[in-house]
Amino acid sequence: MGVEGDFDWSNPKDSINTQCAVCVPPATASLEHDIDWFGTARARIGYGADGWLAYATGGYAFGRVALKGTATAGGVSASLSQNATPSGWTIGGGTELALGPNWSAKLE
Repeated sequence: MGVEGDFDWSNPKDSINTQCAVCVPPATASLEHDIDWFGTARARIGYGADGWLAYATGGYAFGRVALKGTATAGGVSASLSQNATPSGWTIGGGTELALGPNWSAKLE
């Protein structure tokens, strides 16, 4: 039994752009999202033998998300920007192998 936490600064981004050529006047739109950081705080319970540990884990998950969008039609445009820190839960399992004193490798 135990507790575990992790925190990751990251910058995965994705975007989508679209154009409506049959619209009168023609319209375009773009949307971009960005995850600045995320982390978890979890409990872990398992069974260990002969240097191996099989476990289940679950707990709290959180992250910082940014959203930006723009739409244009004719001479009019609109934009949005929102930053949020959503939270939720996480659940999973894995196995861990002792490699030596104070060293291990895990697959989760």
